[in-house]
Amino acid sequence: MLSYDLADGKIKSRFGDADVEKELDILKLNKPGLPTARRTAMDTAWELLKKKKNLQNRYWTKDDINEIIETYTNKRRDKNGNLAYHAYCMAVVHFLEEKKRYP
Repeated sequence: MLSYDLADGKIKSRFGDADVEKELDILKLNKPGLPTARRTAMDTAWELLKKKKNLQNRYWTKDDINEIIETYTNKRRDKNGNLAYHAYCMAVVHFLEEKKRYP
C-alpha cells in the first residue's frame, strides 16, 4: 500500500488512497527532514551500486544489487556497539528492488 518516492524520499500511497495519505500525515512520516534523510540513504546505496559497476567496468547485476540489499537488511554495530539496522534501510531496499526491475 505504500511506496517511497525515489525523487524526493517521501512515503506515499502506492495507489493514491486518500485514507492512506491521511494516515501518513497523522504519523508524520514525511515531516521535514525525514524525506531528505531517506533520499540521502538511497543516494548512498546508489553510489555503492555505481562503484560496483565502475570497479568491474560493466553494468551491475541482480547479484550486485542483492549484495547491497543484504548489507542494508542485516544488523550492524552502531557507534555504541549495539546491533542496529542501517537508518532508512527499507527505503534503500525499495530503491534497490526498483533498480532490479528497471536498471
